Amino acid sequence: MKTLLFFDRSELTELYASLSLKMKDEFNIIHVAYSQYEEKILIDKYGIKADYIFQDLVGSKLNGGVNMETLEEIDSLIVAESKGRFSLNSSIQSDRGFSLLEYDEALLLSQSQYLVWKEIFQLHNIDFFYHEPPSLFMNHIASFLCLSNNARYCYDSMIKAESQYNYILLMQDTAFSPEINIGMSYISEKDILDNKERIDSFVNTFRESYNVFLGDKIKSNFNYFSLLKKSFRDYLINKRARYKLRKIEDNIDYYLFSKNNSWDKLKNIINYKLHVKFDDLDTTKNYYYYSMNLEPEATVLYLGDGIYENQIKLIVNIASQLPPNTYLYVKDHPHFIGYRHYLDYVKLMNVPNIKVLKAEIPGKQIIKSCIGVFMVNGTAGFEAIMLNKQVYTFGNMFFNVCERVNYIKNIKDLREIIYNNIGVVYEDDFRLHKFILAFLNSTHEGVTDFFQGRMSLYDIDYDTNITKIAANLSLFFKTHAPNNLN
Repeated sequence: MKTLLFFDRSELTELYASLSLKMKDEFNIIHVAYSQYEEKILIDKYGIKADYIFQDLVGSKLNGGVNMETLEEIDSLIVAESKGRFSLNSSIQSDRGFSLLEYDEALLLSQSQYLVWKEIFQLHNIDFFYHEPPSLFMNHIASFLCLSNNARYCYDSMIKAESQYNYILLMQDTAFSPEINIGMSYISEKDILDNKERIDSFVNTFRESYNVFLGDKIKSNFNYFSLLKKSFRDYLINKRARYKLRKIEDNIDYYLFSKNNSWDKLKNIINYKLHVKFDDLDTTKNYYYYSMNLEPEATVLYLGDGIYENQIKLIVNIASQLPPNTYLYVKDHPHFIGYRHYLDYVKLMNVPNIKVLKAEIPGKQIIKSCIGVFMVNGTAGFEAIMLNKQVYTFGNMFFNVCERVNYIKNIKDLREIIYNNIGVVYEDDFRLHKFILAFLNSTHEGVTDFFQGRMSLYDIDYDTNITKIAANLSLFFKTHAPNNLN
């Protein structure tokens, strides 16, 4: 029987506990509760006893101080298993919570988190580790311990496909899909012909709609009075909560409660009105499009190899390498309008061939008339592939396996790659259809979005949804067990 570890943290505890009850007869399941809060949810609501409490174990290892041999061991592991993409220092720098720590504190905490996972891996023959995309040091280091112990670090990501709600299953800190990768290796022209109706139906439906994916579920609040009330409420809650938290042991929670996002959002939206002149979408110009990612998030940190946190500088560099008489249109993420400091937009406005668009404009509407799309990663790359546009990505994502995607390893190589693609226009062909069929064969029906209480917004039957996800996961784990996947 394969061993599956659920790392229960925040709202994911509800998802993983529900899945665990459905899958317990097929897998040896280990529950690592992030804190006593998640432990209580597991036992009170689901009757599941946590095997470990991560925060308590980390706290017990902070008293010994930093050990240089252990740090070298961690660094060697990260460098080897990331194939040089990360080191201990770059993994630490990519953890947003560590920004509040002194360097020696960050080293001590990363060492303690590593030792906790190392001991758990030594005590159990773990085959699958299920959590979210590597977003903090504590799960980033877990993904590398998975590799060194012949285990798989797995997570899911919701995506638009054939059903009302779909998701794909991804692995490691490179967000690769084993199902898509394997599908790409065996799909033939006959397979394309046999599935022509299915492919055409998906393509046509996708291209006809400009709707923002999950835009009806994830919405931004533009009511000034409501934001003001919420900012005062958040101030009181955050101040009281932060007072009870420890800067090192409760690091990410301490970081989150150190911020008043509602107040920052209100100030930013006001400053947008005062200082930012957003441009209209002019599709008569020659332009490329850069789709901005939320910051600081896993997409620009760990999935971006830890080197693209400063998207503003990246955007300016891209604009400087475009052909003459060519613009770079830039638009921010539509789900959380107001999170970005207004000075970021002001800096971009000062670059002659950059035009900053309002975040509310649907990305596909911009992509439809552009030459190509740039991003660290995100759904804009997938949309550009579907709309037959050039794609340039600086990060790691499942669609990088598509033959049309230009993965930019070094920004200094960008100009030559862009110039070599001048005049390149894609049409529907075997390469596109092969990727689409591999993608469709790899999507699963269900809702895995348990963040910020949004699960209640989906008009679905909870138990049916969990049953479907559990069945898909079971099949996925059996098909892609460590010994079955190179």
